[in-house]
Amino acid sequence: MRYCGNNQSKASIMLGLNRGTLRTKLKLYGLL
Repeated sequence: MRYCGNNQSKASIMLGLNRGTLRTKLKLYGLL
């Protein structure tokens, strides 16, 4: 997230994930 400037859309594209999936993972690891 730091690399993307906390932009979830950019991060999800870079990781090849759906934005909703990324949000779920961020919540799981306490980053959201």
